[in-house]
Amino acid sequence: MLHSDVCYLIEDAPKARGVYDPRQATERMVYCTVQSVGRQEYYAALSAGLQPSLVLKLADMIEYQDETRLMFHDREYQIVRTFMTKDGGIELTIERKVSKS
Repeated sequence: MLHSDVCYLIEDAPKARGVYDPRQATERMVYCTVQSVGRQEYYAALSAGLQPSLVLKLADMIEYQDETRLMFHDREYQIVRTFMTKDGGIELTIERKVSKS
Protein backbone atom coordinates (compact mmCIF):
# COMPACT_ATOMS: atom_id res chain seq x y z
CA MET A 1 0.00 0.00 0.00
CA LEU A 2 1.34 3.41 -0.95
CA HIS A 3 1.46 5.86 1.93
CA SER A 4 0.87 9.09 0.09
CA ASP A 5 0.37 11.61 2.88
CA VAL A 6 2.31 12.82 5.91
CA CYS A 7 1.40 13.64 9.49
CA TYR A 8 3.48 14.93 12.37
CA LEU A 9 3.34 13.01 15.64
CA ILE A 10 3.71 15.39 18.59
CA GLU A 11 5.58 14.41 21.73
CA ASP A 12 5.68 16.67 24.77
CA ALA A 13 9.09 16.89 26.38
CA PRO A 14 9.08 16.25 30.11
CA LYS A 15 9.57 19.29 32.33
CA ALA A 16 12.61 19.47 34.56
CA ARG A 17 11.77 19.69 38.25
CA GLY A 18 11.66 23.20 39.62
CA VAL A 19 12.19 24.83 36.23
CA TYR A 20 9.56 27.27 34.99
CA ASP A 21 9.59 26.56 31.27
CA PRO A 22 6.63 25.83 29.05
CA ARG A 23 6.68 22.30 27.74
CA GLN A 24 8.54 22.04 24.48
CA ALA A 25 6.88 19.74 22.00
CA THR A 26 8.77 17.92 19.28
CA GLU A 27 7.20 16.86 16.01
CA ARG A 28 8.21 13.82 14.01
CA MET A 29 7.10 13.36 10.39
CA VAL A 30 5.71 9.96 9.37
CA TYR A 31 4.06 8.76 6.18
CA CYS A 32 0.43 7.71 6.36
CA THR A 33 -2.67 6.81 4.41
CA VAL A 34 -5.99 8.50 5.16
CA GLN A 35 -9.09 6.39 5.74
CA SER A 36 -12.55 7.30 6.85
CA VAL A 37 -13.98 6.22 10.18
CA GLY A 38 -16.31 3.27 9.80
CA ARG A 39 -20.00 3.86 10.45
CA GLN A 40 -20.22 1.40 13.34
CA GLU A 41 -17.02 2.70 14.95
CA TYR A 42 -18.19 6.30 14.54
CA TYR A 43 -21.52 5.78 16.31
CA ALA A 44 -19.93 3.67 19.07
CA ALA A 45 -17.41 6.47 19.68
CA LEU A 46 -20.17 9.10 19.76
CA SER A 47 -21.96 7.17 22.48
CA ALA A 48 -18.70 7.24 24.48
CA GLY A 49 -18.41 11.02 24.11
CA LEU A 50 -15.79 11.01 21.34
CA GLN A 51 -16.03 12.52 17.87
CA PRO A 52 -13.61 10.65 15.58
CA SER A 53 -12.69 12.51 12.40
CA LEU A 54 -10.32 10.25 10.46
CA VAL A 55 -8.23 7.12 10.60
CA LEU A 56 -4.57 7.46 9.63
CA LYS A 57 -2.71 4.25 8.83
CA LEU A 58 1.05 4.14 9.40
CA ALA A 59 3.05 1.49 7.53
CA ASP A 60 4.92 0.23 10.59
CA MET A 61 3.73 0.13 14.19
CA ILE A 62 7.28 1.03 15.32
CA GLU A 63 6.74 4.56 14.00
CA TYR A 64 4.13 5.19 16.71
CA GLN A 65 5.62 5.79 20.16
CA ASP A 66 2.53 6.40 22.32
CA GLU A 67 2.02 10.02 21.25
CA THR A 68 -1.39 11.48 22.10
CA ARG A 69 -1.49 14.29 19.52
CA LEU A 70 -0.61 14.88 15.90
CA MET A 71 -0.72 17.53 13.17
CA PHE A 72 -2.35 16.68 9.87
CA HIS A 73 -2.94 19.24 7.11
CA ASP A 74 -2.14 22.11 9.50
CA ARG A 75 -4.72 21.00 12.08
CA GLU A 76 -4.09 19.47 15.46
CA TYR A 77 -5.81 16.21 16.35
CA GLN A 78 -5.99 13.98 19.41
CA ILE A 79 -5.32 10.27 19.02
CA VAL A 80 -8.31 8.51 20.56
CA ARG A 81 -7.67 4.90 19.52
CA THR A 82 -4.93 2.75 18.05
CA PHE A 83 -5.33 -0.54 16.22
CA MET A 84 -2.47 -2.82 15.15
CA THR A 85 -3.09 -4.35 11.74
CA LYS A 86 -2.16 -7.84 10.58
CA ASP A 87 0.42 -6.47 8.13
CA GLY A 88 2.49 -4.84 10.91
CA GLY A 89 1.04 -1.36 10.53
CA ILE A 90 -1.00 0.68 12.94
CA GLU A 91 -4.21 2.67 12.51
CA LEU A 92 -4.67 5.85 14.52
CA THR A 93 -8.25 7.03 15.01
CA ILE A 94 -8.10 10.77 15.53
CA GLU A 95 -10.47 13.55 16.51
CA ARG A 96 -10.17 17.27 15.99
CA LYS A 97 -8.58 18.92 19.01
CA VAL A 98 -10.76 21.73 20.33
CA SER A 99 -8.86 24.63 21.83
CA LYS A 100 -10.10 25.69 25.25
CA SER A 101 -10.50 29.45 25.45
